[in-house]
Amino acid sequence: MKALKSIALLLLAGAFLYKCSKDGGNSETFSGNGLSGSMARFAINGNYLFTVDNNSLHTFSLADAAHPVQTGHHELGQDIETIFSFKNSLLIGSQSSVYIVNIDNPSTPYLNAQIQHFTACDPVVADGNYAYLTVSTGRPRCNFGWANDLQIYNVSNLSSPQFVNSIGLNQPNGLAVDGKWLFVCDGGIKMFDRTNPTSPTLFKEELGYNSYDCIAANNLLTVSAETGIYQYSYTNSNLTFLSQIPKALPSL
Repeated sequence: MKALKSIALLLLAGAFLYKCSKDGGNSETFSGNGLSGSMARFAINGNYLFTVDNNSLHTFSLADAAHPVQTGHHELGQDIETIFSFKNSLLIGSQSSVYIVNIDNPSTPYLNAQIQHFTACDPVVADGNYAYLTVSTGRPRCNFGWANDLQIYNVSNLSSPQFVNSIGLNQPNGLAVDGKWLFVCDGGIKMFDRTNPTSPTLFKEELGYNSYDCIAANNLLTVSAETGIYQYSYTNSNLTFLSQIPKALPSL
């Protein structure tokens, strides 16, 4: 598990640096939203950095990006795991809930709504009017439930998310969405066509390795896995393997 987290952090850091370079990394004031995986424990929205620990949300001003200043601390609940920036909100996943936190005023976020489920862990992403989360019994400390699903919620009203659909999977982990495509880590990578966003259909899959999280942007899919980091292109509706950075073996 430590190895998986290390790879995920490397993936997240690379995506963050990519985003900064696209937005102009020499600026003293950070602006824009960071690009990160669904398992991330921090997110950027505008000039603010948000981080989570086991039970709290922490807010930092990036007005001077070289010297972040903590501006807030908000208690949420137990077993907080992931954070995803979406519109004017943060979707924060825990082992038993997704917290929807309003950040209209980033220095003073407040809890807007909560999606509850059995204890199974749930990374979450969103696009348009829909949020997608996986619940899994295959991750440590998350094997108290009985289902391994992709769950879909209508979040057009972030104060009142509505359950729409669920799709049975094996033991899903992280996920990513880009336009019509939804990618889910589930014994490799599964690519869903979400032309109908409430009922995505499996389009293609590349299996055979233990995948942890993924990032999808600009037709490039990056997957962190137990065996390394994989890259795919999904240009022209094809999922094409590009490269792998193998996990380094410990030196003797």
